Amino acid sequence: MKLTSVQELVKAAPRLSSIPLQFLQQTQTALSVPTPSSSAEIPTVDYTLLASPGSGETELQKLHSACKNWGIFQVTLASGLLGSMEEALEMEANEMAAKMDDGLQSVAIIYYPPCPQPELVLGFTPHSDATCITILSQVNGVGGLQVKTRDGSWVPVNILPNALVVLVGDILEVCRLNFLPSPLDS
Repeated sequence: MKLTSVQELVKAAPRLSSIPLQFLQQTQTALSVPTPSSSAEIPTVDYTLLASPGSGETELQKLHSACKNWGIFQVTLASGLLGSMEEALEMEANEMAAKMDDGLQSVAIIYYPPCPQPELVLGFTPHSDATCITILSQVNGVGGLQVKTRDGSWVPVNILPNALVVLVGDILEVCRLNFLPSPLDS
């Protein structure tokens, strides 16, 4: 059976024991898939707690730590997220919104079906996102996303039901650095 698309591959998946040749990497050796080297878990922020009076301070501290130390977190009801990130990073209210007022928004939908031999196929290569924030929805229980921590270890992003994964992009990282006090200022 000749399969020409990922959708056809998915339909045939229950009958497949290996990946068809046209979907394999054209290299001599299999890809080196990063192996998680830490038992740490990606931080999770509950947006309903963040937005509620009285209990928001603890979640705000979690959000601050996630943005500053991880650059990624999962959030659960996500409206108003950028404003909370501004507050957590001690930026002025609506400062990011003003800077991004005429900015480009885009959506990319990438479908990764379950794979019987993931080490032989290519998803996305390790990269940073050249955005303000990236919001991911992981569906169908297909994992595989890993992030590299500041200490160089790889941590898997475990899929939480009804949660979105939020990555701090390069643009927000640069903006955040511009708003932090200089060591010379203290």
